[in-house]
Amino acid sequence: MNISERLAAVRAVMRINSLDCCIIPSADPHQSEYTAEYFQFRTYLTGFTGSAGTLIIMNDRSLLWTDGRYALQAEKELANTEISVMIYETMQPPIIPWLCQNLRSGQVVGVDSCLFPLRWFVDAKKELALHQIRLSDIHTLLDSIFDPRPPFPANPIYPLPKEYTGYTTDDKISLIRAKMKERELQNYLIASLDDIAWLCNLRGSDVLHMPVFYAYFLMERENVTLFVQLNAMTPEALQSMKKSGIQVLEYHELESHFSHITLGPIYLCPDRVNAHICHMLERNNRLIKGEDIVMKAKAIKHPDEIASSREAHHQDGAAMIRVLRYIQEHETALTELKIAQALWDERKKESLFKDFSFAPIVGHGPHGAIVHYSATEETDIPIKNGLTVIDSGGQFMGATTDITRTLCTGSLTEEERTDYTLTLKAHIALASSLFCAGATGAQLDGIARHIMWAHALDYKHGTGHGVGAMLSVHEGPQALRATNFTRFVPGMTITIEPGVYKENKHGVRIENLYVVVEKVKNETTFLAFECLTLCPIDTTPLRRELLSEEEVTWLNTYHQKVRKELSPRLSSKDLAFLEMTTRPI
Repeated sequence: MNISERLAAVRAVMRINSLDCCIIPSADPHQSEYTAEYFQFRTYLTGFTGSAGTLIIMNDRSLLWTDGRYALQAEKELANTEISVMIYETMQPPIIPWLCQNLRSGQVVGVDSCLFPLRWFVDAKKELALHQIRLSDIHTLLDSIFDPRPPFPANPIYPLPKEYTGYTTDDKISLIRAKMKERELQNYLIASLDDIAWLCNLRGSDVLHMPVFYAYFLMERENVTLFVQLNAMTPEALQSMKKSGIQVLEYHELESHFSHITLGPIYLCPDRVNAHICHMLERNNRLIKGEDIVMKAKAIKHPDEIASSREAHHQDGAAMIRVLRYIQEHETALTELKIAQALWDERKKESLFKDFSFAPIVGHGPHGAIVHYSATEETDIPIKNGLTVIDSGGQFMGATTDITRTLCTGSLTEEERTDYTLTLKAHIALASSLFCAGATGAQLDGIARHIMWAHALDYKHGTGHGVGAMLSVHEGPQALRATNFTRFVPGMTITIEPGVYKENKHGVRIENLYVVVEKVKNETTFLAFECLTLCPIDTTPLRRELLSEEEVTWLNTYHQKVRKELSPRLSSKDLAFLEMTTRPI
């Protein structure tokens, strides 16, 4: 079936079940940012491949809501369909307010409660009810349309050695139990895949570029249970769970297990557990709703995790040097896909490398303005004069990397050089900041943006995000954005990645990963960002006259560190290239 036929099939089911609208998110039952192909129903229906997008299908029209990162991509991929693109700039798409204005009293909206967190489902139901619109749970009703459907993933699950985790599984369970005791909690249901992988010190590959596996985790007063696909557990993984006293049950037995069990009060995060599971639990148990305890604990990296990240960044930096030298030597014969292939070829030479941490973003010229552009055979273009955004990262044993460099090839316009220089200035402004312990992402985000705002520029994504330890490349709760109020503490990791994006012209982004460290302690404790990323920043596009002496010092000091740290890992032409690209300006 083509896209029109697939949408028609959904509408046929809607008519039979008296539905006036269906909402289909980019989600799985665990509220994952990235999902296995088995759950990519929205992509199947639309052909839009961005990770964030919610489809609304009505009887006479359909709309796809996505954020500013995917605005240009969505317009291109949906250009020949009936689907209209709706761009939002808030944390969540304002779909329910839109439906309240565009549906009539008495109409019915269908959603699969397994794909929405409890908080969203409850709030949406209440808001729609105020307009006499009913929210109906259509759990599995549309599943037959997804045909052929990829198989449910069951890739091998293996233990991560303690040298990379710092804490043992027993340590982590004790830590979470202590947090539960502080809150007088008896039972805790955990559904987030990265939380479970971290807590169990296990890794898998059920989601592309994400070393996680599909599972639920239940901590009771006496028992601890992992619901997982048993055929995916390696003998070593099973042994590690047995050693920690964790009962292992089949993933698909969760519903039957919960349908008759009575535990009393069960604690969970309503933003991280789906409404279907919660409704099932509420039949015999009382739910206590609160923050994700594991996510907060996971965000503060153990010293061994930070040490693993440092080693991973040394290996990643050496690989990037080889990639950048390859680009310089072959730039007239390169395309976006050839650069993406080089990123893989050079990283896989490193001993700890396992996978990309996300699909590489290599966008030359106008493609650089598409924030999450990913080249295909159809869109691939040669590298010519201009700027090329290269955003990539790796999953290494014990660590995850994420780096963006924007490279200059040939001659540049003054506008390109100015935008590049402003991006670096914005990066340095935040990276060099000293800030009070407890400062939030909402407070710090503006330090980078004020450089842009002074020139009537802005970027439609956060300034930075947390990064996992061989887990998700986007990890909370901390983030550098105007809506994030998590307080920064030592041990958290964060990217800094301001940018400039001009449609049909060019894009610029410069990204490093940092760890938060204590810097000054007097009457007040002050924190700072310590850089983990080791890779030269292209100086050829810079307008030197726009940089202050402090900014020049920061750049030269950073390059001195890169040269010192990477020199022992390089030889011959690579070493010469490193020395050339890190010379003081």
